[in-house]
Amino acid sequence: MIDALPVVAIDFEVDIKPLLESRCLSCHNPNNKKGDLSLSTADEGNAFSADLFTFDQTKEPLLLAVVTSSNGNPPEMPKKREPLNSEDVETLREWIKEGAQWPSGMVLRETSKATDGWWAYQPLTPTDQFKETSVDAFIEISLDEKGLERNPQADKRTLIRRATYDLTGLPPTPAEVHEFIDDTDSNAYERLLDRLLASPRYGERWGRHWLDVVRFGESNGFERNVIINDLWPFRDYVIDSINRDKPFDQFIREHLAGDVIGKGQPEVEIASAFLVAGPYDDVGNQDPAQAAQIRANTIDEMIRTTSEAFLGMTVGCARCHDHKFDPIAQADYYRLYATLSGIRHGSVPWATQKEKIEREKKLAPLDLQKKELEKKVSDIDQEILARAKKNASTHEAPWIRSKILRTGIEDTFPIVNAKHVRLVSEGQDTNPKNTRNFNIDEFEIWSAGTTTQNVALSKNGGKAFGEARQIEDFADAYNAELAIDGQFGARYIATGGILTIELPEPTKINRVYFSSARGASVPDQRKFGFVGEYRIEISLDGESWKTVATSHDREPVNEAFRDHRFRQLEITSRERNQVKKLRKELAEMNRK
Repeated sequence: MIDALPVVAIDFEVDIKPLLESRCLSCHNPNNKKGDLSLSTADEGNAFSADLFTFDQTKEPLLLAVVTSSNGNPPEMPKKREPLNSEDVETLREWIKEGAQWPSGMVLRETSKATDGWWAYQPLTPTDQFKETSVDAFIEISLDEKGLERNPQADKRTLIRRATYDLTGLPPTPAEVHEFIDDTDSNAYERLLDRLLASPRYGERWGRHWLDVVRFGESNGFERNVIINDLWPFRDYVIDSINRDKPFDQFIREHLAGDVIGKGQPEVEIASAFLVAGPYDDVGNQDPAQAAQIRANTIDEMIRTTSEAFLGMTVGCARCHDHKFDPIAQADYYRLYATLSGIRHGSVPWATQKEKIEREKKLAPLDLQKKELEKKVSDIDQEILARAKKNASTHEAPWIRSKILRTGIEDTFPIVNAKHVRLVSEGQDTNPKNTRNFNIDEFEIWSAGTTTQNVALSKNGGKAFGEARQIEDFADAYNAELAIDGQFGARYIATGGILTIELPEPTKINRVYFSSARGASVPDQRKFGFVGEYRIEISLDGESWKTVATSHDREPVNEAFRDHRFRQLEITSRERNQVKKLRKELAEMNRK
């Protein structure tokens, strides 16, 4: 008697997983839920709740029904793949009969289209006519198919021009052309190429192409587009590496980890600037979710550039899902993300350790003298402030008006006749010592009388002047005219401390109103920086000015301005001269 063979249970990972991944998952995955169905995991989609894998007495499970033929008709599924054969259907049937067990934590992933048979990974294959795989052979094939022949061999004048332009990007000199034409040596062309390859111009010519590949730029892009003044050593590193014929694998390693493998060697460390040589958003965002998103986008930019430059692959696609064409899982993307997540944009001294130590030795005595001077200034300041606070009630008595608000402040004054009106900053609202920088979304000047109007508006003939922040590729991005255009979206960003409005003609006025965050729900954002102390002046000729309003009778905008006023009110002439002398010495020390 022969014993019955044991029944072998269906192994999900061996028997079922490959079937579902290759035949079903392309249309039923988290990113493409056809029929609101995902087969990525047991808990995703509605496979089990929809009785996809459930037997009952009246009908087969839905999965079996859609993958088998019915009444001579082909199966409904899979729509874009070959139908399952009878063995595959029976395997699914047995699995379902056994309870359709799906191992805990098992995740199905769509089979990449880029298998070993993917076209991009196939070697170049010559035809029977051309047995070799050189570039020339393939050019010959293409020319032959079109009935074309190669151009005749170039004459020596053409040849030196082509070679010189190609390798250095520059034309040969007349002397070089004549010398090459007159050279009858059979190795003349080889010597020409050796000379051009040895030229510093060679690295400059071809370094440009590599710098394009790694998206090198000497500004950070985005809305501020700040110029990066210390990234040029990376450019020179690339040029020098090409001129030295540095091995490409070494070149790549230095790009990715030059600061580690070349520690203490500035000429190697600089290579890792590659990682931060692209555009990035340095504006800053107070919202934690947005800040996290900006940070994720910054690292994504590094991942994409690294993969595209060194692998020729768009790994960035795997940020949201397994790659559709290349064999890159989403987990691969986040392994790269973890690898690069410690990188931050910024500048560090580009010098050897010896140079850094020597500089520190020179700085040490200067730092000591600087601290002594700073302490003397601080001691005088504290003495003035302490004295002022004892007289606080006297100093604060004139501060009867409300403090400055970025959303808008108004000043009224007796009627005056004015052709010019200017706002003079006496301190930025975040820094009393900064009298040059502030923002204005609108500055209004109202005419006196019953039919009052904002005569500052550019549409009413007003003109605005003032030094503004400059952006090279958008010269008027923040200019003074934005302060009188009647709109609150864009702001004038002052860098000279004064905004001057010229009226079309002398006009009787008695009121101004200005702001930096009109209508803003969160006016305390850094981009709305405003004046914290100011005065309003008028003139008829633009030369002689008269003050008609100041902020000196307002509550201080913050404690820093309160203390700043105390100092100005309490300081004696002797103390002022002392501080002036010490600050002059400090400036000289900082210069040293």
